[in-house]
Amino acid sequence: MSVSGYRSHDYYVEGESDQVPFGVGRNFDPESVDMFTQEFRLESTGEGKLRWIGGLYYYNHDALNDGGISIERDLLVLFGGQGLGALAPLLGGSRGTTKTESWAAFGARDYAVSDQWTLSLGGRYTNDKKEFTWVQKDLEAIFGDPILGGTGRAAGNDSWSKFTPAFTARYQYSPATMFYGTASQGYKGGGFNDGSGVPSQQSKPYDPETIWNYEIGVKSTFMNGRVRLNAAAFMMDWKDIQVRADAPATQNSYDPRLTNAAKAHSNGLEVEFTALVTDALKLELNGALLDTGYDEGVIPTGIGRGIPLKEFTRTPKYSYSVNAEYATTAGESMDLTFRVEFQGQAKTYVNVDSRDPFRSEPGYNLVNARVTLAGKNGGWRTSLWGMNLTDEVYRISAFDLYNNGLVGQYYSILGAPKPYGNDLRYAFKAL
Repeated sequence: MSVSGYRSHDYYVEGESDQVPFGVGRNFDPESVDMFTQEFRLESTGEGKLRWIGGLYYYNHDALNDGGISIERDLLVLFGGQGLGALAPLLGGSRGTTKTESWAAFGARDYAVSDQWTLSLGGRYTNDKKEFTWVQKDLEAIFGDPILGGTGRAAGNDSWSKFTPAFTARYQYSPATMFYGTASQGYKGGGFNDGSGVPSQQSKPYDPETIWNYEIGVKSTFMNGRVRLNAAAFMMDWKDIQVRADAPATQNSYDPRLTNAAKAHSNGLEVEFTALVTDALKLELNGALLDTGYDEGVIPTGIGRGIPLKEFTRTPKYSYSVNAEYATTAGESMDLTFRVEFQGQAKTYVNVDSRDPFRSEPGYNLVNARVTLAGKNGGWRTSLWGMNLTDEVYRISAFDLYNNGLVGQYYSILGAPKPYGNDLRYAFKAL
C-alpha cells in the first residue's frame, strides 16, 4: 500500500502590540509552509498465528517564517520629537527558513500464543535532519539598544535519530471483551527557533524529547454490539521535555522559544461509553481524569528563569463530554444526521510561569452542533456546524508582559467566540 500527501499553507497575522489608541507599535508574523509525505506499507494476509506489518515513511517540510514589529509615529515623537516621528513607521524583524527531512522504517509482529493470548512486538527507527538559516534587522541604530535581540545572521544544521520500541499483550476474554497492556516509547525531534532572538544564540538547536507510555485497558461490547464500553489507565514519563517560554535576552519584546526542560509525567484514566438507543439515535459519554506535572527542572528562558516548573498548561484534572447523534434519511439517495455535543472541563493553567497570579483559568462548558447531509453511496457530504454556541468566554493562553519595558501589558488569548461554518467534502473511491 502507498499513501502520499501534500499540504501547503500561507498565513499573515498582524496586531496591536500595545492595545492603546495611540500609534505605538504593531507586530506581524507571516508564514509559508510546504509539506510532502510518502508512506509504503506491506502486511501479511490470512488468519495464521503469525501476522506482520512493515513499511517506510518519508517527510519533507519547508518553512519560511517572517516576523517583526512596526514602531509607529506617536512613540517615535515621544522618543525623538517630530524629526524622528517623520521616519514612521520603523520596521524591524527576522526571517527564518527551515528545511526538514525525515525518514523512518517501522514494523510490528503479532503472534497468537493461544486462542485467547496475542503478543505484539514492534519498533520504529527515525532519522531527522534540519537545516536552518536566519537573518534579523533590529533598531539599535535608532534606540541605542536592541529591541528584538540585535541585528545579525545565523545558520545551522543538525540531525537526530532514535529507535522506539513497542510491546503489547492482548487477552480475548470473550468474543465481545478484550483486555490489553502495552509499553511503548515515543520521540519528538529537535530543531531550531526561527523567530526573533539574539544572533549568537540562534544557531543552537533544542534537543529531542522522549516519552515512555504504559497503558492497560479493556474494550468491550454488549447487547449484540449496540453498547460499547472502553476504559484505559495510563502512565507517561517524559525526558528532556520541550517547553516554550519567553527569551530572557530580548526583554523589550515577546519572542517565545522552544528549549528543553527536564522530566515530567502524565497519569490518567479514560472511559468511553457509546449506546445505540435506537437504530437512529446514538448516545456517547466520555470522561477523563488526569494527574500531570513537571517532576524537576526550571523555566529555561524568559522572566521566570530559575522558577521551578510545576503544572502543565491547558491540561485539566478532569474533562467530560455528552453527545447525541440522530440519523435519518432525506429522500431515497441521501442521509441526514444531527449531532449535539456538550463538553466540560476543570480549571487549567494558561501560563507556565508559576509566579503569574492570573494564570489559573476556571473550568467551563461548551456546546457544539452539526448537521450533515451525505449521499447514501458515499462520495460527497456537506455539513453546517457551529461551536461554542453559548458564546462562552474563556482563555486558552496568556503572555505576562507587564514588566516589559516597551509593551507593559498582560495579554490573553481567548477561545473562539461562537464560530460557525459549512464544510463540503468529496471522497474518491479506490480503483
